[in-house]
Amino acid sequence: MNAQLGPTKRCAEVQLDRRHSPKPAKRRFRIDGLLLLTLGLPWILALTASCADLIAPIDAVVATCSVENPACPARFFCDDGLCLRSTVARCGDGVVQAKATEECDDGNDEPNDRCDGCRVTYCGDGLAQHNAGEACDDGNHLDFDACTADCVWARCGDGIARRDSSPGSANHEDCDDGNDEDHDRCTNDCLAARCGDGWVLEGVEHCDDGNETDDDDCSNTCGLGVVEVASGTSHNCARTELGRVKCWGSNDNGQLGNGSYDSRSSPTIVPQLDGVQRLFIDNDTSCALRDDHSVWCWGENVGLSPVRFGGQRSWIDVASFTSGDAQRVYALDSEGQLFLVTPARESMIVHAEPMQVIDSGDDHACTLGRSGRMYCFGGNRGGQLGMVGDNVPAPTFIGLENIVAIAALSMRTCAINTEGALLCWGLSFGRFVELTPSPAPMLDVPAARSIWGSGDTLIVRLASDELYIADVWHRRFYRRDPQEPSFFGPFMPQISPGGYTNLLSATATPGRRCAVSDKRRISCWGSLGLGLGIGAEIVIKTPHRVPNLGRAQEVAVGGFHTCARLSGGSVRCWGDDSANQRGSRVGLPREAPPSLVYGLQNAQQLTSGPLMSCALKSDQTAVCWGVLEGGSDNPLRRYSVINSGMPRWQTLDAGAKSLCGIDDQGTLSCWGGNTSGQLGNGTLEPNNEPEPVRVLGPVISVTSSDLPSQWSSSDTAELSLTMHRCARDRQSMVWCWGGNKRGQSGAPDPAHPKWVGEPQMIEELGPTTLVSAQSERTCAVTTDGRSICWGMSCGGALGVVETAGDPYNEARQPIEGLSGLPTKFVGDTCWNCALLESGEVACWGDGDYGVLGNGSDLNNRQPTAVEGLPPVRQIDGRSNQVCAVTEDGHVYCWGYNGQSQLAPPTHGVSIENGWVVTPTELPLF
Repeated sequence: MNAQLGPTKRCAEVQLDRRHSPKPAKRRFRIDGLLLLTLGLPWILALTASCADLIAPIDAVVATCSVENPACPARFFCDDGLCLRSTVARCGDGVVQAKATEECDDGNDEPNDRCDGCRVTYCGDGLAQHNAGEACDDGNHLDFDACTADCVWARCGDGIARRDSSPGSANHEDCDDGNDEDHDRCTNDCLAARCGDGWVLEGVEHCDDGNETDDDDCSNTCGLGVVEVASGTSHNCARTELGRVKCWGSNDNGQLGNGSYDSRSSPTIVPQLDGVQRLFIDNDTSCALRDDHSVWCWGENVGLSPVRFGGQRSWIDVASFTSGDAQRVYALDSEGQLFLVTPARESMIVHAEPMQVIDSGDDHACTLGRSGRMYCFGGNRGGQLGMVGDNVPAPTFIGLENIVAIAALSMRTCAINTEGALLCWGLSFGRFVELTPSPAPMLDVPAARSIWGSGDTLIVRLASDELYIADVWHRRFYRRDPQEPSFFGPFMPQISPGGYTNLLSATATPGRRCAVSDKRRISCWGSLGLGLGIGAEIVIKTPHRVPNLGRAQEVAVGGFHTCARLSGGSVRCWGDDSANQRGSRVGLPREAPPSLVYGLQNAQQLTSGPLMSCALKSDQTAVCWGVLEGGSDNPLRRYSVINSGMPRWQTLDAGAKSLCGIDDQGTLSCWGGNTSGQLGNGTLEPNNEPEPVRVLGPVISVTSSDLPSQWSSSDTAELSLTMHRCARDRQSMVWCWGGNKRGQSGAPDPAHPKWVGEPQMIEELGPTTLVSAQSERTCAVTTDGRSICWGMSCGGALGVVETAGDPYNEARQPIEGLSGLPTKFVGDTCWNCALLESGEVACWGDGDYGVLGNGSDLNNRQPTAVEGLPPVRQIDGRSNQVCAVTEDGHVYCWGYNGQSQLAPPTHGVSIENGWVVTPTELPLF
């Protein structure tokens, strides 16, 4: 035997020549080319003693076995008539042999468990592992089909509503609330409670007789049908057949009447207001006329709750408009007299004859006399009074007679005469481009029957029930025939057949329309915002809990997607999936609920960039999915859910167009795009492989900025120099590099180079406990308790009083008004949020898109707590969106929601480019 061969090689060359002989004592072995004739079993045992990890027969007394009698002692197996002991690498020996491509080895022969054929099985691999507790496995991670994301069969009552079957089919579920209560909104048959099912839904329906007769004591809307809708600038209100009012939309002036400034994406009751027979809305002021003929108003210049206007007269119609800084409310009494009314008094307006109708625009109003004559007064900037001249203080006849309907809008007015002609004047619609201060017929509108208007938009219904929409904002005149599917203009939604042939009410504002059919159902369409009220809001101004998620440990906010790490180590993502940034591998629609990242288990940390996300697993390997967008200098790199070949990482951090990671030695490496020098290699050249950052020694944390959200595509040259990074070393000192236009990387004034190629220590800070790189700004917390931001100063995001001599806070002034020490900052160009040690989240700066979480889009320079949040343990945010994980594991989000990345929209809503393109019935009650 060649003595230079190691034991493994020598043993590997032993070949057992098995022969079917009743005398197993004589066997032939080939060892290094030498033929050795053995004289008995003891020789074999002696020769193979050093090869006990390969093949050796046992004592000859029990050396035989057969297919009929395969019994062998423990740790032996029957092989060709012999009981053999072997630790040769084989599936089932209990040892994972990585070089033999074994993923696992549980040492048993049980099929369909978590280690089957030495391959790791998991819920979602397409094979039902019954011994691992899986009842089914359909190979996807969808929670709403026949086999749930937990690999159990879906059933009515499991709390998850199925969406894989059409209504009326055997497996269809309208809902699934997971309880056995049969009188709530979801029955025990998983059908949505509905008017006409014969059960009165307590607290919601007023009656339910279970029949289809609409003219008996209980209508087919169970007393909850809508008979009127009215719109303001950014809110809607609806009146039910029982005289209750619900409002939804923006509420920054109290126009929803709910006693607060909290906006609502779904209709909310106006408390202590019933018996309403008419609604009137002007911009952000709402008014109602009750059955007792009293007038009540709320909103701008009035208050957060309804206030009674006028005295004890019997009022029949109401209108209001803004004059200067005052809200003027006008009311007609039962004798046709016109009054200016306030909560304290009423003042009669002298006019020529008794009036029957009044309607108002932004700063003017018109009345219709009982003789059919039309009168107008108020502002006249656009010729909306139907005459030439300045403002008119009292109702003045404008020369129109035989009028049957009027509508006052923003700087324009329309009327219909007894012949059905539609006349409009002021700032013109359709083909008119100049001001038209005298009434003129609208073109192509024959036989008008009724009109509704608000702001810049007019809805016209013809005698034929054909609908027209005139939108001065786009200077287009749209036409829609219920019997003809074609339409004209850049935007005109398809009207549901048969639903709008007999309108009870309609309303329109720029980008938003609502209509009420004779079936007392309300539908809305247009720009996807709070004003639609269909639960698919494009802006979420207060914290919204993400449904269908489970207990979360961590959340990571990407560009238009969000991911959460759950308590079991799996990851769910929601929002845009066009670049596989949800990790579904199937390109889920954005309205799909949170779905599992395919095949990912044992996640320990999350990080997200604009189009991708990564997770660190418990074995310190990295898994990424989506696209690392490197820009023109670095082609797109698509990642899949596999080990991406990286070192053993302690942490990962995703920025715009690049990634960084800290390995187990504390070395910081970065790769990807480098247009701002954010890789820290002293150049602007990209690098597709991890490269250690120059100058830096071992670090304990790294943070990356994002692309500024307010930049447009035309700013490409400047945009390429905005991204930067910061890190803390083991002495807790801060180092920054990359984009530096606002001094965010710490380079001193007046030099301000646009980019810093290698890390620069910011010595004046001293030791820190936290650093956060944001779009053109950096924030840090020092060990002596100072919270400081410097760089981009718009919106008050620096948290200090800005001075002309120090616009970027290079003097490192502490944030003013912060009520505790931050444990994390998140932010964008003009806003900041901080998670405090107390578990409270405070936000300040530019309030666009409701990113401050305070229910409005107004700026706030003072750090203010986000209300409605339970104690929080982790936050993340970028691009006007923030998500937080509470101590009890729930995820709340607020801000911009254009791709449903914060909250999936109501299922079934047809959305294109941020618009609801077909009228969608509003779940009003």
